[in-house]
Amino acid sequence: MVTKIRVKELQTIWDIALQEYGSVSGVKQLMDDNPEINFQTLLQPGQIIKIISEPVNKDVRDFYKNNNIFPVSGEKDDALPYDFNNDFNNDFN
Repeated sequence: MVTKIRVKELQTIWDIALQEYGSVSGVKQLMDDNPEINFQTLLQPGQIIKIISEPVNKDVRDFYKNNNIFPVSGEKDDALPYDFNNDFNNDFN
């Protein structure tokens, strides 16, 4: 059975693998199910992804689904509002 999901803002292929396959190792199944996706693919909010393969860890996948949890680990370009190297040097030197 094919399930289609919609990517949430800032979700990565690793997030989708965890959410839909129950493990980040599900990224292989994700790429097999969606040949247009590879390790360099930046997912877009609203993008539709097919889920065909069975989950790697059904218990984890079901936990996410039953609790309406959507992993998001991407970063916005402005995620860090400071210059780490400059601030670190100013604070600790």
